[in-house]
Order: sequence, then structure tokens, then C-alpha cells
Amino acid sequence: MDLVAEQTTREEEKLGTVGAMAYLVEKLGIDEDILVIGGDNIFEFAIEDLLSAYHGQPLVALFDLKDLEQVRGRYGVAIVQGDRIVDFQEKPQQPKSTLASTACYVYPKQVLPLISEFYEKAEAGKDAPGYFNEWLLKEKDLQIDPFIFDTGWHDIGDRTSYIEANRHVGNCDTYTGKNTVIENSEVRSSVILDDVTIKNSEITGCVIDNGCFLEGVVLRDCLVKAGSIIRQT
Repeated sequence: MDLVAEQTTREEEKLGTVGAMAYLVEKLGIDEDILVIGGDNIFEFAIEDLLSAYHGQPLVALFDLKDLEQVRGRYGVAIVQGDRIVDFQEKPQQPKSTLASTACYVYPKQVLPLISEFYEKAEAGKDAPGYFNEWLLKEKDLQIDPFIFDTGWHDIGDRTSYIEANRHVGNCDTYTGKNTVIENSEVRSSVILDDVTIKNSEITGCVIDNGCFLEGVVLRDCLVKAGSIIRQT
């Protein structure tokens, strides 16, 4: 297995998802159908089921959140009619669908040259996969198929969803890592990673990274960087 990393050193140089896909295709000389999975999500369908639904057209995995407010401004969505996707909206403020795109795609090899073509033409900030799929529909008149699943999905791209995913997978209110010590403290709805010590504190809705030491503090809805020492003075 090859690991390919884009040659960027600053945030503003990053290629983005579609740019990274174009870079990968060129770097490895890929000339076959590809499966693309975003690493910041947890899904519970079997990959075999996704691949079984693939029939040579681009395929997008969709999860029905059943709530327009939950979709609004947060997820790319697809509009489906019958057994075809007819439109995409990238993080819309006025969503027309509750079918969230889960960053799982299958692209046939004939689409691969179009990835770099789109990336070169796309406006800044409009190079996400949702825009690419919309472009394939409208500019290239390609059929895109939906794979709609209901077996569970968690986006883990932000603190809140990351905590929710840990609570679901671990079947617990708070995940605690190895060698974690919690003394005289209340810890709720949080993720506590390895080698953390918490004393005389109240922690709610937080992600505490490895090797932190917290004493006599009240923290809510925050991220604590690895190795941090926070104590009441």
C-alpha cells in the first residue's frame, strides 16, 4: 500500500479534497475505478454493500438525517428523484433535502481526468466534492447514483460530533484513555485521551488530548492541546 502526502507546508497551500484527489491520481498514475472515503466520518454500512450498488456510474453514499435544521449550513446534500441524484447543494442555508453526503464515493476511471479539469476551473472555496459532483451533473451531463443507507453515521469533523461518535461507539457518556487518572472531579460528555490527570475539576463537553494535567479548573465545550498543564492559581 502506498501512502501519498501532498507537498504543502502551510494551511493556505493545502489542495483541498478534490485537489488532493487530482494529485493522487497523477502521482500514482491511476487508471481504474476508485473508492474514495473521507477519514473524518464513521459509517456502519458494509463496504461490500456500497460496491454492490456500483454499476459503472459515479456513486455517492447518503445518510438521511430527516431534519432540515440539522443539515442547514453543515453538510453537503443531494436531491434524489427516483433512483438518480439530480442535484447537489454544498452546505446550503436553504437545504432542499435531508440526504447528507458522507464523503464516500465510487468514481469510474473515465471520470478521473475530469477531477483535475474541474480543480483547475473551480473558484476558490468551491472545490469541495459536492461542487465537483454538481459539476459532473450539470456540465458533463453524467449520471450519478445514490447509495442511501440507514445503518448509522457520525461526522467527526468537529468537537461536538467527535464526542457524540465516541459516546455511540464506546456506549458510554465519557471515553477515557489509558493511564488516565480522575480524582475528586466530575467529567461529563467528554473524550479524555491517554496519560491525562484530572484533579478537583469539572469537565463538560471537552476533548482532552494526551498527557494533560488539569487541577482545580472548570472547563466546558473546549479542546485542550496535548501536554497542556492547567491549574488554578
